[in-house]
Amino acid sequence: MHYVIRGTRPIHTPPQSPHSVYFHLITMTRGNQREQDRLKAQKRAAANQGKPKESASSLQKRKETCVPFCPKKEDEKRLEDEKKLAEERKKLEEEKKKEEERKKEEEKNEERKKEEERKKEEEKNEEKHGQKTGAEGGGDDG
Repeated sequence: MHYVIRGTRPIHTPPQSPHSVYFHLITMTRGNQREQDRLKAQKRAAANQGKPKESASSLQKRKETCVPFCPKKEDEKRLEDEKKLAEERKKLEEEKKKEEERKKEEEKNEERKKEEERKKEEEKNEEKHGQKTGAEGGGDDG
């Protein structure tokens, strides 16, 4: 009989001693894992055996009566979320107000510029008009 282990050379009839290297390479590597899992399951079952099972209705009643004394994490999370949302809303409102103020300032600046341009044009028109009337008036008098 030949045994091949991970591409090594063939081994002729390994010794059957459990302390042999060949014996450990050929046997299952899982060992007593199944036995250990079974023992753990038995311990868990024994620990839960003394506890009485609670029906869904009694569990619901207990939760309702416990509410004033022990706040739920869900409620705390909900309150935290609401606070965060409120803060975000305030930030957005402040940003909107700042944006509106900035737009108003821009509009005022534009109006001032237009007013200044209009005044400059009026002054130019008056100067031109004054020169024309001055030239015409000087010619008529003389």
